[in-house]
Amino acid sequence: MDEAQRGRLAGAVRDTRRARYETKFAAYTDAGVNSATWDRIEKGLSVKEHSLVRVIKTLWPPTGGDWSEVPRVRFAPGVIFTSEGEGVPEKYRSAVEATLMELIERVELLEKQAYATRKERD
Repeated sequence: MDEAQRGRLAGAVRDTRRARYETKFAAYTDAGVNSATWDRIEKGLSVKEHSLVRVIKTLWPPTGGDWSEVPRVRFAPGVIFTSEGEGVPEKYRSAVEATLMELIERVELLEKQAYATRKERD
């Protein structure tokens, strides 16, 4: 794993931990690693492979601990969404879908208004 890959994983670990756990203590305890190891991972530093596997298995069980299988994450204020929707509570998914639909409607309205204004000028 190179530095860029560790950096991407660090962000995913940090953001997923914040979304799923109340405290960092709960996350590293659940993973069976110590706080120093967890901090190194969140900073994008190297750690022993077995420790990294434990953390990845804890946050993304379907990966089997393979860092290359960690889903890319997309962000919304205070919430994390994976490409597969894995681990995302339904209430968050529903809220984001409703907000997205509202934003799409607003964009469509703005496009209609802009098109009408342009048409008037021509």
